[in-house]
Formats: sequence, structure tokens, C-alpha cells
Amino acid sequence: MTNSDGGSSSVESPDVKEPEVLAQGRGMLLRPIASIDDLVETFRLYQEVKDRLLEGSDYTWFAVWKPGKKEERKAFKTKAEAEQWLRPHKKRKVICYVEKKIKKSGCLKLGTAFAISTQILKEELSPPTFARFVVRATAPNGQIQDRSGACSSRDKGRSDSPFDHIEATALTRAINRAIMGVLGGETTAEEFDEASQVEEGAGIVSLTKP
Repeated sequence: MTNSDGGSSSVESPDVKEPEVLAQGRGMLLRPIASIDDLVETFRLYQEVKDRLLEGSDYTWFAVWKPGKKEERKAFKTKAEAEQWLRPHKKRKVICYVEKKIKKSGCLKLGTAFAISTQILKEELSPPTFARFVVRATAPNGQIQDRSGACSSRDKGRSDSPFDHIEATALTRAINRAIMGVLGGETTAEEFDEASQVEEGAGIVSLTKP
């Protein structure tokens, strides 16, 4: 939401409840919620769902290389394109490899498959240069993850982006991070992409009062 004069604004959802800590759980040892066999089977099933549900178009392939101390990354649509791009670096014996990450479409598919709901907790909009959202993802078992996502015209490759693109990208990052946070915290393509990095770390936020 922006002000009528086009200035920055910050909006928090009025009906958001802070996560509650059950008093009876304090002082207890942290133990698995199920048997080891059940946990292993659950994660095996998750991996199978991901492998069978997601398609190649649900991933971004990254060529990663380290010409020095700094790691560089470049995104591609296919593994073959990423490997071909890395060939000159391999000849120079530079550390390099290909890695795939789930992008927006894959995150939304997994969110639908596991009935994960999302809610915007907070938005900070400063047209035409910056947008940030905090999104909560909630699983059917009650597990909650809050994640933030931001985008700025100062991000690499976004100096000429219209504000609606900046706003949509920030929201996408927050939603993806929240969904994958519930599902185990796997890094998404939007986070991994060098052109998508912003000065907010891993996007983990806490709305719980101490």
C-alpha cells in the first residue's frame, strides 16, 4: 500500500496473533515428535513428492565458480546450458559446479501439495525503489514460519525495473522462503541468485515478543 502522495508506507496485518509458547512445555527435554522410522519415512515421502511433482521448469540451474575468494553465480534454464557455460572455467582449473534450486512455481506446487497457507504480516513500500514483505506460512499441523523478502532498485540488474516488478519480486521471495521454511528450509532459486541478494541475510524474522 502506498500513500496518496506516492510516499513510503508500512502496513501490518491487524489480526496477526503472536505465536504462543505452551507453559507446560517449559523445562522439558526436546524430543522427536514421532519414532525414528516414521520420521525417516516422512522425509522419504517428501523427497518422492518433490521428485515426482516438480518438473524441469520448476528449477533454475546455476553455474557456480570461484575465481578467487568470492563466489560467482549465473542462472540458466537447463543443466546443459550451465555446464556448457562453465567449460572455460574448468579448463583454467577454477573451482566450479552446477547446482539447481527450486523457483517460484515449484514452491507454490509444494505449498499446495502440503496444504500450506500463507498470510502477509507486514509490508513496507517505498516507491519507486524498495519493497519488503513479511509472510507467515502455516502448515496443517500448526507449524509456523515467518520469513521476509525484499527487493530494491539497487539490486543487480534492477536499476530500470518498474515498481510493480520490484513489489512482486519482494512478495515472491517472502512467500517462497516461508513455504520452504515450513518444509525444511531449502534455499530457493530467488535467494541463491546473485542478482536477487539484498541486505537482509537469509530473510529470517521474528515477530515473537521476548
